[in-house]
Amino acid sequence: MSGVTFLGLVVLAAFVGLGIATRVPTARQPALQSAATALQGLVLVGAVVVAGTAESGPELALGLLATVLATAELVGGLVVTDRLLAPRTGRPPQSPDQGEET
Repeated sequence: MSGVTFLGLVVLAAFVGLGIATRVPTARQPALQSAATALQGLVLVGAVVVAGTAESGPELALGLLATVLATAELVGGLVVTDRLLAPRTGRPPQSPDQGEET
């Protein structure tokens, strides 16, 4: 696949994703976010596989960077899902500064 074709597919996917995400009703957003978080888990597995099969220093560095970024994305997705589901479960969302009481 040429670079221009790949770039065109990425741009098309971005527009389709934006179109779908803006048309999702508020009641369906937690389910969509949960599905996105599941996909982020697959990305994390792929990043770990890339890092594990690296044969040179730059490959290992990129694999480790991908693992760190995928982990951050996965944790962020879980936090967002928790905040979206909090009103439906009857509990207030916990903010980062509301940790354990001392």
